[in-house]
Amino acid sequence: MPDRASITAVIKAVAPKPVNVLVSPQDTATLTELQTIGVRRISLGVDPYTHALGATQAAAAKLAEGDLTALASNLNFGHIIDLIKD
Repeated sequence: MPDRASITAVIKAVAPKPVNVLVSPQDTATLTELQTIGVRRISLGVDPYTHALGATQAAAAKLAEGDLTALASNLNFGHIIDLIKD
């Protein structure tokens, strides 16, 4: 993400059209800060996918070491069904 001044300039230049900003975990801006300057859409790119892959890789490594609790989660099928319904 470029600096906030650049984003603000783009927002003003294209108003009232919405501006989408791609953020990453390395960015320092908060959701509130981006909303305050007028960002209306925030994309996370591939980060949720790579996060899930990293968690899977870590669990697989623990399983390979014999840790049978490596896949423990507080997310159960009831939660998943509720998410799908919404």
